[in-house]
Amino acid sequence: MRALDDVRQKSRKLPLAGEGLSDEIDLCKIFAQDPATVTLQLIGGEFTVPEQMTLTLKPFPVDAKSFLWKVSQESTSGLARNQEIGEFILKEQQLSFRWFRNMDKGKLPFCRLKISVGPDSEICDLWSVARSGAAKVRFAKSEQLMDEFVPSGIRLPPFEILELDLTLENWPEHKVSGEKLTFNETITVTFPDDESNNDLITLKLSLDRKEGRYALRGEYLFNAPVVSTRRKKTEVHYEEEKLTEDQLKKTSDSLKSSASKVEKDLDSVQQILTALNDRRAGLVQQISNGAGNAQRAALQQVDAQITDKEDAETELQTAQEELNVAAITVEKVKSLCEDIGNQGRIQYRLYRPFAGDGRDIVIAATVTEPASVNRPAAVPEPAAVPEPAAVTEPAAVEENR
Repeated sequence: MRALDDVRQKSRKLPLAGEGLSDEIDLCKIFAQDPATVTLQLIGGEFTVPEQMTLTLKPFPVDAKSFLWKVSQESTSGLARNQEIGEFILKEQQLSFRWFRNMDKGKLPFCRLKISVGPDSEICDLWSVARSGAAKVRFAKSEQLMDEFVPSGIRLPPFEILELDLTLENWPEHKVSGEKLTFNETITVTFPDDESNNDLITLKLSLDRKEGRYALRGEYLFNAPVVSTRRKKTEVHYEEEKLTEDQLKKTSDSLKSSASKVEKDLDSVQQILTALNDRRAGLVQQISNGAGNAQRAALQQVDAQITDKEDAETELQTAQEELNVAAITVEKVKSLCEDIGNQGRIQYRLYRPFAGDGRDIVIAATVTEPASVNRPAAVPEPAAVPEPAAVTEPAAVEENR
């Protein structure tokens, strides 16, 4: 048996903090007869934000069978510039760790530990990835704080050093400004409308830190049609509005009300136009039969009224067309919201960028369910056709992210 076989059996994962872990943790067995031959080295103990801080290990022999390494957190500023936050203990071939009371657990677990016994060595993770289902967008409110990355109460490294990779799965056709989020940045997702050359919906995704919670925040906006009336002329213009299911309903109801009024006004104008054109035809007939100046004056007045009503008819027809387009736009937004809410998923990976051994330290990540495979029912073949040789169907491939 080699000295670090137990470490390898644990997949080089020796978590120091997380849900369900106490302040005293048994990590692994190290099969070394002499603890003095065991070396521990901390990788990634340097932090520069929000202030410069370094974590170091200081070895101390205890006796012939025991050894310990105290973990110090040294800062260039602040009241507690040098604190011992915990210690690794190797006793009777058992490596364990003990947190000192009320110490900062938001940095050490997001480093790595190199364990060496002579020429045999392994680099171990000190954090176990927090797994959750993919995030979903809901339009009940215009802002949404999605599930926290890790359970409440678990300390994470400084917010400023974290990065978040995002993948949008099963979303309708869209444009995205980026796939990685960092502190004080926003990814914008837009859904363009080919007919109007405008964006129907805009989603703004950001990393959120509020009251100690780390989560993905979504802010939802849409290009809302707004009806205005000036000098009895109905017009439709578009303004960016917060997107909620209630706001969509209000906008849709407002458009229906305006469309109903325009239709009623247009019907009234067209009835008046019909009466005016009938009257004009009568006056023209009278004039052709020799009527005098009174009929000619009346005809001029009727022509002026017809021109005025035709202008009003054109304006109302234009307004009607604009309202129809606006109603179609709202329906498109509704359809997008349903598709995103029902099918869209946000896969993510929250991590501390790490150059020490070429791998990022993943803090939290989503898990993708295997895709279900729907096979058609078997169709019986005609009796006259020889039955083909059986074909072994390949096993369903589990979809891994």
